[in-house]
Amino acid sequence: HFCKTCSVFVIEPDEPGLHADHNLTKTNYKTVTNPSTLLTSLTSNEGNAQYLFSADTAKFISKLISDNKFSHLLCLGTPRIHEMFIGEKKPKSLLLDLDDRFAQFYPPTVFQHYNMSSNFFFEEDGEKYLKIFLKKTKRLALILDPP
Repeated sequence: HFCKTCSVFVIEPDEPGLHADHNLTKTNYKTVTNPSTLLTSLTSNEGNAQYLFSADTAKFISKLISDNKFSHLLCLGTPRIHEMFIGEKKPKSLLLDLDDRFAQFYPPTVFQHYNMSSNFFFEEDGEKYLKIFLKKTKRLALILDPP
């Protein structure tokens, strides 16, 4: 189960008191590999406001990326596009996003908590992971949704 109220996975949904009045949803492979469908958009704070691409827009961008045979995809603030390529052979995707909730879905090789407004990695080795990713790149697509 996933608690949409707390934005965390719940191992024991019947655990008394912790999530009794919260919005719990069952998870499966599709939802876990598409976390933007599980997470509630952050809209209360203008600095964190999230506006995700519609399904049609995401499909259009995905087709452009696939048709142009990019080896790597760097997603800045575009989790929905990133999700479309996770698990695919090519292009390899790295998501840099201000929303740290994605860290519970992805290892550091494919997600880094990052503030593009100040060019700041929240994790000490975040920049290292970006450099490793970029060194492996032959043909890079950059998709960003500016703040």
